[in-house]
Amino acid sequence: MNQRSMAQKSRNSSWVLPLVLVAVSLVFVVGIFVINGRLDSLEDQLAYRPPVVNTPSEIGEAATLSGEGYAVYVPAYSHIYTLGGKPLLLETTLSVRNTDLKRTLTISMVRYFDTDGREVRSFLEGPLNLGPLATADFLVEAKDTTGGSGANFIVEWTGDEDLNEPLIEAVMVGMDGTQGVAFVGQSREIDR
Repeated sequence: MNQRSMAQKSRNSSWVLPLVLVAVSLVFVVGIFVINGRLDSLEDQLAYRPPVVNTPSEIGEAATLSGEGYAVYVPAYSHIYTLGGKPLLLETTLSVRNTDLKRTLTISMVRYFDTDGREVRSFLEGPLNLGPLATADFLVEAKDTTGGSGANFIVEWTGDEDLNEPLIEAVMVGMDGTQGVAFVGQSREIDR
C-alpha cells in the first residue's frame, strides 16, 4: 500500500470515532429525558393529595380473619412525602421473628393492604413454621407503589400456649440522592 492510499484511508477513518461519540452521547441524553419523564409521571401519580370525604358505599369490604391464634396489624409505607408533597419511594421488609428458645411458631397468614384498606396481596399459600429463634422476611419492593402511604400488613400466627410472643415489625428504607431514610413500624395486636 502506498503512502497516498494510506493517507486517504487515515482521513476517511478519522471521522468515525467522533461520529460514534456523538451517537453514543445522543443516545445517553435521550435516555436521560425518557427516564426523567417516567419519574415525573410516577411523582405526579403519587403526589400528596389530602383525604377526600367519602360515603359508606365508597368504602371497601371489611377484612376478615381466620378463627385461630393471634392477629397483628403492622403499619407500612410504600412512600412518604417530602419537600412539599414529593413522594419518596420506600422498600419495605416485614420481619416476623420467633423469640422463643424452644418452641415453633406457625405463621398462618400474611396479607398486605393498601391505603384504602383493600387487600393487595397475600404472601402465603399455606402455614409457615418458624423454629426457635428463626425469622421470616416478606419484601415489598420500592417500585411497588400499590400499598400507598397508608399501607399495612395483617399477620396471623399460632403456637403453643407458652410460646413467647413473636417480634413483628416492618422496616422501611428509602434513598434520595445521597440522603437516606429508614424507620420501623411496630406491630399491634388486634381483636378477632
